[in-house]
Amino acid sequence: MQNIREAIQRIPTRLNNISTSTLQTFGNDRIVQIVAIRTPLSAKLNKMMNLISFGRFEEIKQKFNRPVLYHTSLLLTLDSGNKIIFEKLEVVHIAPYVGEYDTSEDEKMNVPVTQNLTLNEFVTNTMNYMGKERFYDYDGMGADEINNCQKFCMSALKANNLLTEPIKQFLDQNLEEMMNYIKKSSISYMPKIVKTITDTSSKFSRLIGKGAYSNDRNLKLYEYYLAQNQFKFI
Repeated sequence: MQNIREAIQRIPTRLNNISTSTLQTFGNDRIVQIVAIRTPLSAKLNKMMNLISFGRFEEIKQKFNRPVLYHTSLLLTLDSGNKIIFEKLEVVHIAPYVGEYDTSEDEKMNVPVTQNLTLNEFVTNTMNYMGKERFYDYDGMGADEINNCQKFCMSALKANNLLTEPIKQFLDQNLEEMMNYIKKSSISYMPKIVKTITDTSSKFSRLIGKGAYSNDRNLKLYEYYLAQNQFKFI
């Protein structure tokens, strides 16, 4: 227990309550399997982006042959048998997995686990590699610099010597050219608007500790998981 406390203390406290509690509970468990996941962005999010851009966002996606954009995440299986989702939404999100990416739309690829790592070591190595600001910040469209879910997942694997070329190709959507085009187009305002929205959302998520689980269905699943496993939600 002392080792867990010491490991948590080395990780800055900008994590939300769910992520902090996950590390306190499972941080010393070793990672035995990693699956990279990519999930098409929701129709609601696409609709919002097109509403903000008066339809131009969809046109630009087609221009750069990006008809589908993906959210990416890593599913970590621990030697205790527990599964943890590791991803960046509006905040860093580390939580027990409740099957939210087990749909027919989700694409998955196994990541060879060639290193002997605990969950705490995996997270700490990622933060040290990225630096604190990039680790915590989210900038999906590159208002300053693209720092989205795919960058987060690739950085985590690279920091832990687990990133292979096939995994990189699976995760990397190569959005830099498209985002640079947007910043020079008639909808150049979009990246800053999106970043303002996510920055505001991240502060609220850290405050209430929910992160990804603002959706009612996922929150109920998560509360059920906590009740079944006596996992402390702080």
